[in-house]
Amino acid sequence: MKHDVHMFAVVRVKCVGIKAESHDAAVQRAMDRFQELYSLFETRNFQSLPNGVTDVEFGEEFSHFLVDDDTGAEEFSGSTWHDGDGNPESVIVEKPLSAQEFRSRIGPDGRVQLAIALSLKELRDCDQIDGLNELVDSRVYGTGVHGYLTDLVCRPSRVKDERVVIEMSAATNELGLDDLTNAHTYDEPDGRFLKPAKRKQK
Repeated sequence: MKHDVHMFAVVRVKCVGIKAESHDAAVQRAMDRFQELYSLFETRNFQSLPNGVTDVEFGEEFSHFLVDDDTGAEEFSGSTWHDGDGNPESVIVEKPLSAQEFRSRIGPDGRVQLAIALSLKELRDCDQIDGLNELVDSRVYGTGVHGYLTDLVCRPSRVKDERVVIEMSAATNELGLDDLTNAHTYDEPDGRFLKPAKRKQK
């Protein structure tokens, strides 16, 4: 029996020199070039395709985005990653957050955006939502943080280093943070996160 298999392969398309006031805006402007990708991947020379491959076209889906500042530097310390919809990926909390660090992640709506990475065993041990809440409390509460998060919304987003990354959004109205001066007066949410690994210019 023969089968036709459609491979939805991920390719990297680099758009250079996009002028924008922020990384978020740069991603949106790149996404506005959606229609150009049809012609980019349109098969023109069938002789160049591997044997048995008859068609190459844009699959109408984005996996993720990477935004670099065009500074000419070989290393990218200010790069940010965004998901397939253009939303900034949350930084993974690897150690408990201090009150100051918590405040930096609270948006104008009073909600905090976090991500934790859990092994499959940790996920199994959580059993249900109460177990996950307790795990979140023990993982992210650091110096000067007390009370509790409410209205916790979680979703698995990706796998990193054999751990499942859980994106979380939670209300902070019941959370106590030492020295709350100006705790909720931010012009915009903290949405520009850095990947720890350094990359060389390509």
